[in-house]
Amino acid sequence: MNMVNMEVKVSVKTIASAYHETLPGSCPPADVVKPQTDTLWRLLQSQAFSDADFKSELLKDPTRKFRDPCGGASISLVPTFEQAVAAVKSPVMRKKNFTHAVAVRYDEKAGAWHLDKPTHCHFWPYFGFDHKVLAGEVRAL
Repeated sequence: MNMVNMEVKVSVKTIASAYHETLPGSCPPADVVKPQTDTLWRLLQSQAFSDADFKSELLKDPTRKFRDPCGGASISLVPTFEQAVAAVKSPVMRKKNFTHAVAVRYDEKAGAWHLDKPTHCHFWPYFGFDHKVLAGEVRAL
């Protein structure tokens, strides 16, 4: 049998996800509070940002246990640059060596956003999310 020109067809059943990452059940919450600002900030460990900076902590370490798995599956943002500067001064955040923050444009069509505290916003991007579309200016903290 000549295998050189043999065409093989494989059928694979897939389930489309609405979100960029697989989320825990009941996530995101049904009663989200939308941010009231056009720009939020993502903390960075360097001046340049990459895909890795826009992955959830759960995706980075699937074995880690979270008090709130839904929160662990989100990308954390802060509503203002001033809050980003203040956040990195806390003892817990100081250990993470954040040196910069990137502006992230709020776009309701990019995913689910939830302002759970005045100083924190969860972001669950939709499938196909490209951080370069929403990311902007990078500032030193």
